[in-house]
Amino acid sequence: MFVIPIGASSNIVQLRTILSNNHFSFLFSNSIIIIILARIIINILETRDMNMVLNLFISLILNISIVIAFTVYKTESKDKTT
Repeated sequence: MFVIPIGASSNIVQLRTILSNNHFSFLFSNSIIIIILARIIINILETRDMNMVLNLFISLILNISIVIAFTVYKTESKDKTT
């Protein structure tokens, strides 16, 4: 019942920090997105636990948002230095 809010809260805080400070303070790997996608597929095919799939899907969306924010601010910081 509390898995989704607890799991998503760290991503939301991290994304909020990135957006409010206009910088990315934690190195994020794109491989986590691939891992989450694989876990979604496995859960759909093997367990059909839709609560877990929903949790993983929300995590995927938030992680993609973090990667996009990182990319935007990384590009902006390079533009300011040149």
